[in-house]
Amino acid sequence: MAPPDLTLGNWDLGGAPSAWAYLHAGELFPATEIPPLRVPARLDRAELRPVAEFPVQPGLSLAGYVDSGPVSGMVVVLGGRIVFERYPRMRPDERHLLMSVTKAFTSAVAGLLERQGRLDLGQPVDAVLPELAGSGWAGVTGRDVLDNASGIDCLENDSPGAFTDPAHPFYRFEASLGWRPAAAELSTYDLVAGLPAQRPPGQVYEYSSANSFVLAWLAERVTGLPFAEVLGREIWSAGGFEAPAQLCVSSIGAPASHGGLSVTLRDLARFGMLFTPSGPLVAPSPVIDAEHLRLIRAAGRRGLHRHPAGEPPDYVTAAYGEVLPPPGRQWNFVMDDGDLFKGGFGGQGLYVSPGRDLVIAYAGTPDEDGSVNLLRWFSRRLALSLR
Repeated sequence: MAPPDLTLGNWDLGGAPSAWAYLHAGELFPATEIPPLRVPARLDRAELRPVAEFPVQPGLSLAGYVDSGPVSGMVVVLGGRIVFERYPRMRPDERHLLMSVTKAFTSAVAGLLERQGRLDLGQPVDAVLPELAGSGWAGVTGRDVLDNASGIDCLENDSPGAFTDPAHPFYRFEASLGWRPAAAELSTYDLVAGLPAQRPPGQVYEYSSANSFVLAWLAERVTGLPFAEVLGREIWSAGGFEAPAQLCVSSIGAPASHGGLSVTLRDLARFGMLFTPSGPLVAPSPVIDAEHLRLIRAAGRRGLHRHPAGEPPDYVTAAYGEVLPPPGRQWNFVMDDGDLFKGGFGGQGLYVSPGRDLVIAYAGTPDEDGSVNLLRWFSRRLALSLR
């Protein structure tokens, strides 16, 4: 049962409202089910003690941190086998909202359509979506949209009022999806189509979920299908996933392709495996091929990325040093050794290491004070320990 104090203003901010909402997104928002069509791919288990005992902090193991921190669950797959799995605050069969880890799926769909020759990411998006002509999207290539370098004026990180000011473009974007209180019903398509530019495209990486929505809109236009169905055809029906995925949509069916996907953690791990040598254990035919993976790795344009001011915390430098890897193709980090990471608001994450045949999938919700788990930083250190 939903907590009595749950509202559209606090559902994602932490504590009991978030703990319920992240596991029941389909009860809080309209949602589309995406059924699996194959027999679930079996994942053998062979727990590795060095993973459970990996020291994430002085005197604290990974297993201890997962049990005591704001973590709902975690699965580590190495060489196609589950070597660590814990569910301190959810059941293994429960679907957890992925928040922005959803963007890795949206990116994959765009890349798959690109590989099939159905979507030209070098083309201006308004050539495919004439609704965007005359707006800030005019002349912006799909590639710059994919890399969060569109220059569009709909920022969310480090933008005052993005989550609280009803007049802010990002607040209005999420309100149009039903994720924030709104005075009147808005069409996400109309709102996004009317966004202005704040700078020319291809100059700076600026995180904006509006880019993810445009990617989904492109996929819808070139296929003639709702985005949830495209995701089902291109990914969910291609592999042996164990449970239906669930995608939140607006009241008129606009997809929350930036953060609205809910899956089990084992299925999130199976998705990550599609990028690794263990992919054939999940899908009989390659879903993410070598060229697709190469394009993701090549997308890490360091020149676009502005590094945060100030000294990074010790847990950041312990994982990555003084300079974070660049983002690319909707992934937060595209690393020099080929590893990828995508995180989500509140404590979700997917770490993929094709070279190590490793996938780390986890989920969490913020504590009452809004603090989140540090697994996005610990995952890199754990991966390096498993060379």
